Amino acid sequence: MFSIDIRVIQYFTRVFLLFGLYSMLRVLFLLFNWSFFEDIGIGDFLVGLRYDAVSIALWFFPFHVLSLIGIWWNKAFLHRVTEFFLLFGAILSILLTAVDFKYFEFTLKRTTSDVLVFFGDGGDIWPLIPQFLVDFWYLFFLAAFLIYACVKFFKSTFSLNSENFNLGKWPLNIFFSIFIVGGFILMGRGGVQLVPLKSIDAALYTKPQNVPFVLNTPFTLIKTLGKSVMTPVNYFSEQELPTIFNPVHQPEVNDTLPFKKLNVVIIVLESFSNEFVHSERSAYLTPFFNSLKQQSLSFENCFANGKKSIEGIPSIFSGIPTLSDHPLITGTYGGNKLNSLATYLKKEDYASSFFHGGRNGTMSFDSYANATDFDAYYGLDEYPNQEDFDGTWGVYDEEFFSFFNAELNAFKEPFFSGIFTLSSHHPYSIPAKHQSKFNKGKRPMENAIAYADYSLKTFFEKAKTTSWYKNTLFIITADHTPNTKDKEYALNVGQYSIPLLMHYPGDTLLSGVNYSYTQQTDILPFVLEYLNYQHAYFGYGSSRLMDNNAGFSIQYLNGVYQLIADDYILQFSSEKTIALYDLKNDKAFKNDLKLKNPAIVKKLERKLKGVIQQYNNRVINNELSE
Repeated sequence: MFSIDIRVIQYFTRVFLLFGLYSMLRVLFLLFNWSFFEDIGIGDFLVGLRYDAVSIALWFFPFHVLSLIGIWWNKAFLHRVTEFFLLFGAILSILLTAVDFKYFEFTLKRTTSDVLVFFGDGGDIWPLIPQFLVDFWYLFFLAAFLIYACVKFFKSTFSLNSENFNLGKWPLNIFFSIFIVGGFILMGRGGVQLVPLKSIDAALYTKPQNVPFVLNTPFTLIKTLGKSVMTPVNYFSEQELPTIFNPVHQPEVNDTLPFKKLNVVIIVLESFSNEFVHSERSAYLTPFFNSLKQQSLSFENCFANGKKSIEGIPSIFSGIPTLSDHPLITGTYGGNKLNSLATYLKKEDYASSFFHGGRNGTMSFDSYANATDFDAYYGLDEYPNQEDFDGTWGVYDEEFFSFFNAELNAFKEPFFSGIFTLSSHHPYSIPAKHQSKFNKGKRPMENAIAYADYSLKTFFEKAKTTSWYKNTLFIITADHTPNTKDKEYALNVGQYSIPLLMHYPGDTLLSGVNYSYTQQTDILPFVLEYLNYQHAYFGYGSSRLMDNNAGFSIQYLNGVYQLIADDYILQFSSEKTIALYDLKNDKAFKNDLKLKNPAIVKKLERKLKGVIQQYNNRVINNELSE
């Protein structure tokens, strides 16, 4: 009678424990981010096990190989090495997932390999780690406890069979060896389907907003390492494509409308979302912004094109969104030629500048500004008073706005300048002199938003006293939305909802409310149209905002494209529409209409595919200019 080798039992026990570990991490991930998900069911957990299987196969590859060898070769040192790789993989899984317990709030996706950019090129990430450990100390203790429990459980399987290979067990050992190899291949592929399981496939089995729950962090890291190359698509012929969507804009030449040589100032407020502007507590949070809104053209249905600053800045200044898993300006295609408003306005003899109070090198913004034809970049290195450093990111907003105003005073007109603030970014630092004034928020971020609004007010108060103020077009918006527990702003549309103001003191007609669907990439064409710019330019936005046209907005997250247009939201993944919702009558996004409204699906899908083809193929071929 055959008996099963203890080493085979050990192996399967350890694999079973790994599944238990990954399931526990998924439950904890859900508990930390409960408000971001909806209708989680047993089916989502089961799909998650499939993704866990892939990670357990690939993440623990050395463990599987050494375990297989150990079945046939019983050596103590081999078992020790096997145990090391088992514990190393498990501990690393815990640490990486623990980071996502909180980091997910900011990005709404599991960590991918693009995070390595911040450690390699970000410049200021390493000094921030101590601050993160202070703010999220409980994660450190939770991870330590999980690691302790993990080591204790796995060590219970470390007892070794000192006997040499037993010939009486070889038939079953052969069987289990074949079974292990076959199981490893099946697990590593994620099933028997033709193509190995990908992150994007999760959208086929769960709601788009629940995709991060189904995935696991080791999986998304493995699948994105070295996978930043985009795939060309050919939905339409080269002749038909421009009739569907064309990012090359050629304004009609009109000699009766001379170019307006107005100064242009774009103010990008960190995490300044509509959650605060539209809040019942806006009198505390955004009083100045809302007063300025009454004197400006306000776009009430404006959406960010991404969830990160590194995605928002090129969307705003270059009119190009990030519709892939890797940031456009730091990924594989970071060397592509990009234009910006600075490029086009230079043709009209504008001087241009970009201001950001953070460390030079942060998210490669200084490199981006240089590559897109800005004449000058002003960061922490150029700021004269290092005492105004907030201890984490850079210069406090109020002080940096004052510096910004002083530099604008010295510029020759016409000038184009952009500024990106930072005080409303975690850890939400407020100068000591203002902490008693801004302390009424329900959470630290609300106080930082109120301080950012105050800083904006101080800038405009000073700007109004200058000679250039009345000849300046101001655009005020946000880079992206922040983390939130508010359901309205945590899902689908709300997680991208940002304000957008166009303010020109010399034009009282530039006021009121525009309800068209608007996105960050619309800012570039709007500015050029308003100035009567009559040369060709490139951008993925609309140039007809003044006509209150229907407009559209597009985002990409977790392998899912999202198109907002015609009072619908269409979600598209794996070459097909996965959901269609009525924006006006189904704000909770409970009623999927994709089967009930095929005509709407066809129309919106055609538009979206046109944008995707123009984006993917132009990024691949370095054709992101007119």
